[in-house]
Amino acid sequence: MLVVVYIAIKSSIIFNTSVIAMLFGCCFYIDVKFSIFSNTSMIAMVFGCCFYIDIKFSIISNTSVIAMLFGCCFYIAIKFSIFFNISMIAMVFGCCF
Repeated sequence: MLVVVYIAIKSSIIFNTSVIAMLFGCCFYIDVKFSIFSNTSMIAMVFGCCFYIDIKFSIISNTSVIAMLFGCCFYIAIKFSIFFNISMIAMVFGCCF
């Protein structure tokens, strides 16, 4: 365990992310290291890898944060929505709507 944590710190780009990675593990450390935005990477550490992918490839940052609470299915509805209001309704009722 100590060796794995040491590698995470040594190969870290930002030192602060490596310290947080020690608490959450290597999987979350990879999410933080390859994150485009630092704020989204912090949120991704709490929710996991699946939600991180949603945030990283999101067009609009606000919709990605909301998608983290509902999951990937609702995120697809938001991402491919033409109008922002329709995507909000789609999150509540599901992909079919």
